Amino acid sequence: MVKQYPHTIIFTTESGGSEDPNTGDWISGTTATETKVCRAEINSSNGFVVGPNGTQIRYDWTVYMPLPQSTITPGTRVEVKNGSEVLYSSTVKQFSTGQLNARLWL
Repeated sequence: MVKQYPHTIIFTTESGGSEDPNTGDWISGTTATETKVCRAEINSSNGFVVGPNGTQIRYDWTVYMPLPQSTITPGTRVEVKNGSEVLYSSTVKQFSTGQLNARLWL
């Protein structure tokens, strides 16, 4: 039987980091991870997405996820896995929610 979402994607977000006012050193905030099911497909067409300022951004993978899906901010670090095998690690280039699924480009 074919699985619609055979892979997993792990999102890593950081929040609450700040600069120490006394030393100027960066103090790390908290790191959170979230794992979701997905289907990842490698880019085979040298595709580009258009960034917020109109620039073309090349992507290497397209990832499909079931709905509902909250917005994923470009720049979020992700790791795509097939079981225990890491297929790809990157950052989100763009995110879109469609009628049938959510997509993001890595």
